[in-house]
Amino acid sequence: MIQKSLLRYMQLGLPILAIFALTACDLLQEPKPPTWTNKIEFPLVNESVSLKDLENEDNISSQLYGENGERTIFAYSDTTEMDSQAVGDQLAFGDINETFSQSVDDVTVTGSTRNHTSGFGTVDVAPIEKIIESTLGPIELSDIPATSTDPFQLNEIVPTVNDIPNGNTEIIPGDNLTPVHKPFTFTDFTQADFAEGSLEITINNDLAIPLGSPINIALRQVVGTDTTTIEGCEVSWDTAIGVGESSMQTMDLAGKTLPGDILVQVTGATAGSGTPLFIDAGVKESSFDIDIAGTNLVVTSAMAKVPSQDIDEIGSIDMAESENIIESARIKSGSLAIDINNSMNVDANLVIDIASLLDPDEVAFSTSIAIPANGNISDLTDIAGYFLAMELDQQEVQYSYQILTEDTGDNKVNLTEDDQVSVSISLYGDQSGENLFFNRMTGIIEAQNILDDGEINISSESTLLFADISVGSLTINVDNQVNRVGFDALPTIFLTIPELIENGTSNPLTGSLVLQPNPAVNVLEFDLSDYALDMDLDSQLLTYSTVVTTPAGEVGRFGLEDSIYVEILVSDMEFSTVTGFFSQDAMVDSNEIILNEATKLTVADFERGDLALTMTNRIGVVADVTFQIDEFRSKVDGTMFRESFPLEATEDPQISHFNMAEYDLIFDTALPGVDQAIHYVSTVTLPDDVEMTLTFGDSIDIDVNISNLAMASVEGIIAPDTLVIGETVQSIELPEMVADIDFEHVNIEIVFNSDFEIPIFLTLDLVGKDEFGNILPGAIHILDHNLAEDGDTISIDATALLNSQPATIVSSGQAIIGGSDSPSTIAKGQGMAPVMYINVPLSLIIEEPPGLDMDVTSIDSPLPEDGTITLEEFELNAIVSNMFEFGATVLVLASNDSLAFDSLTIAAGNAPAADTLMTLNLLPFQNLDPEIAPDTTKVLMTNDKLTLFEEKLFLKPEVTLLGRTDESGNSVPSRFFTTDSLTIRTWGSMSYTIQGEQF
Repeated sequence: MIQKSLLRYMQLGLPILAIFALTACDLLQEPKPPTWTNKIEFPLVNESVSLKDLENEDNISSQLYGENGERTIFAYSDTTEMDSQAVGDQLAFGDINETFSQSVDDVTVTGSTRNHTSGFGTVDVAPIEKIIESTLGPIELSDIPATSTDPFQLNEIVPTVNDIPNGNTEIIPGDNLTPVHKPFTFTDFTQADFAEGSLEITINNDLAIPLGSPINIALRQVVGTDTTTIEGCEVSWDTAIGVGESSMQTMDLAGKTLPGDILVQVTGATAGSGTPLFIDAGVKESSFDIDIAGTNLVVTSAMAKVPSQDIDEIGSIDMAESENIIESARIKSGSLAIDINNSMNVDANLVIDIASLLDPDEVAFSTSIAIPANGNISDLTDIAGYFLAMELDQQEVQYSYQILTEDTGDNKVNLTEDDQVSVSISLYGDQSGENLFFNRMTGIIEAQNILDDGEINISSESTLLFADISVGSLTINVDNQVNRVGFDALPTIFLTIPELIENGTSNPLTGSLVLQPNPAVNVLEFDLSDYALDMDLDSQLLTYSTVVTTPAGEVGRFGLEDSIYVEILVSDMEFSTVTGFFSQDAMVDSNEIILNEATKLTVADFERGDLALTMTNRIGVVADVTFQIDEFRSKVDGTMFRESFPLEATEDPQISHFNMAEYDLIFDTALPGVDQAIHYVSTVTLPDDVEMTLTFGDSIDIDVNISNLAMASVEGIIAPDTLVIGETVQSIELPEMVADIDFEHVNIEIVFNSDFEIPIFLTLDLVGKDEFGNILPGAIHILDHNLAEDGDTISIDATALLNSQPATIVSSGQAIIGGSDSPSTIAKGQGMAPVMYINVPLSLIIEEPPGLDMDVTSIDSPLPEDGTITLEEFELNAIVSNMFEFGATVLVLASNDSLAFDSLTIAAGNAPAADTLMTLNLLPFQNLDPEIAPDTTKVLMTNDKLTLFEEKLFLKPEVTLLGRTDESGNSVPSRFFTTDSLTIRTWGSMSYTIQGEQF
């Protein structure tokens, strides 16, 4: 219940009381205070935000948007003319200056160069040959494994045992053995004469009684129809050999001869059984046998199975005596012949190493040669490129070889220790018996003495007899490619030129020089100002002779196929005086003037320029001068610059001027980085004479000065030149509603209206600054771009630049014209006038929701002025129509104090707080269908809000735009189309009861 003031109570209550008083006169009941109920509606905010308002903003226009231009969007655009540039002083040209003198010594004698080559004589040695006879020597045979004889039975060596009946038990008496022999065959040889070796003879006693003693075994052989004991082939046992025992004796074979088939004879005695034995066939036929084995068998001759034998030889071949002493020498061409004669009855293999012969990889020569039995074999090796290596004090070729015979296996061959293999080793040149020649050598070579002579032409149109040389030089350059660095035996060259006479003497020019090996350059120089020229009338030549000698006995390294290259250079000569016949028609000086210009020209059209020729005649005679410059061509007929001048016999300077605007400068080619030069020819004609003596040093001095040059146009390879693009300030005045929002895309196009026909490299800086001129962070865009000829358009993505919210964009930079390696043309007056176009479609990235600044409205209190009010119902209503493709939040703020919405008070922080009456969350495209009743938002108000409506109320909607997002919540562009608008209508609805006063 809200109480109004007494006055208001009275104003409202008196009329009501009057009504109740009248009524009471008719009613017979207690009067009650009057009451009644009112319902009122009152408007609050009715705002419409239409983007049509943007049409009135500066630099805002509409344009088609979308891939097919299906909608119209607002866009911010602006155009700014940037700083223009034109070619002017860039075509100025530096002055060209040259000073030279012409005198007789400049033109009458020119130098010459003479080259000749000196090579060492051949270096060789006699063929290297040796025959080696290699003898087989003692022959080693394989050991003979133990082999048993046939058994010797008891009843053979003791025949009396046969007389004892079987079944008796008797003692077998002792007695001498009956001699018995058994055949035995040596399977490894048929006949052998032994130098070493032994036979191991073992008795294995399996008799019923002991053997011995003694027991004798003799090796016998068949001779004719009889047998004889082989001399020295007997062994004996002095002790008995018990039953079941074995015993061995060794027979030395040294000096003995054995046939392959022998008889083994046993003699001796037996002591008998000693005790009675039961006599049966087993006792009578019990036996012993003999094992024969051979070890360490060496024969002097044999018909035998022979294992592999080896013959080793180590030796050397002495070199024939020579002045060429080798340490290392590479063979130019040659052969190594190895001839072998095998007198043995067995195949063999020869492995030979020649340590003194190295292959091109400097590996000692080695080879293997198969030798047939009783055969001859020849092996030939091309040794061109091989090296002979030996000690200087031991001139010999060292070799070694091994001959391995083949194992005969099961075959028996006849060999003797005197069998031989003859090995012949020969090293020779191109043919057998010819010397070996070398193309490289380290060592001592036969001393060289190389003579050479020739003529040196010195060009002159005059015939000279005698002249004192004032300026000139003679240089001998010698490249010694024969000797090698780090060795002695260096040669010396001696030079003589008889036409050059040492001043004050009759001695010809001579000199000598020890020649260091390449890469050193050996230089012998003479200052010819110390000499006079004494020429033959009929021969205007210099003659020379050279002698190259080498020391004897010194060790050097030589490339024998290389040469010593001698270059003799005689320079141009000037003379102090000269006597002779001068027949030249003119003195001619031709030279070039290097242009120190970075631009390389093909054609230069001179706009202005002055050529001044200053000539001073110091020779004391009348002369004519013709001066020409090849590269200056007349603009009229294309002829080269050529002018002639008569010179008086005076030393006063004579000056002539020429206007270079009448000429073009033309070159055949222009190459980047290659200096260009203009070529001049100055011809001075002297009076003819038959014979004269001239004193030189006097001359005609000529100064060439080309100044004040400038060109109207240039063709060629243009040197880089920088045109500075001054600062251009572009103000950015965006509509307030989008001033603080990021744009999806900002495009800046700069159109370079250019009439250049050459490449231009552009560096352009776009800088965003705030209203105080400070550069904003991240608001710098630097562009490097090669502009096309005849203008170009550059598109710049300036989104980041504009989203930094600059107050201005300042553009500046530079354009480098030229610099290409391709020919181009530039002319005075050419230039470019860039224009910058900014286009910003209002397609925004709304990440931080911005607010729209809405107007403040006000309403008077809708409540009655009198009475006591009882609030029944209080609500606020809102209907919105949102055509934007994005949502928004609307707060309806209210305050009884207008300062709550005053911008200055808010900025000062003194504004009272405003109350929020209602909050509206707007959806994209809300309430757009005219056939559907719009949604109405109702918000019930509480009693505490009613006090706001007792007095005048100030209202302000606060609209916050909500940017669009994708399904993942990422911001996507929100577009401001020309048809978009936002309408808000709010009103209040209040029901209340008024109670009057009781009468």
